[in-house]
Amino acid sequence: VKAGSEPRHVTIIREFLDANYDRRIALADLARLVGLNPVYLVRSFRSSVGLPPHAYQRQLRLSRVRQLLRSGTPPAEV
Repeated sequence: VKAGSEPRHVTIIREFLDANYDRRIALADLARLVGLNPVYLVRSFRSSVGLPPHAYQRQLRLSRVRQLLRSGTPPAEV
């Protein structure tokens, strides 16, 4: 998704998840962050990003793990 082509609330959530990928974040907290109904938020996020928020966060975590392993961080630390 090109920057600027997604709804503002999706951008806000993506930025929040990017900054907090390592925290457990409830859907209700994301909904409060942007002032939307949780069901609508998930539908809108999935439509723009291709994944629901929790799957997007899981992808961020996996990407970070791969990055750490490639940089030589021992698996036990990752």
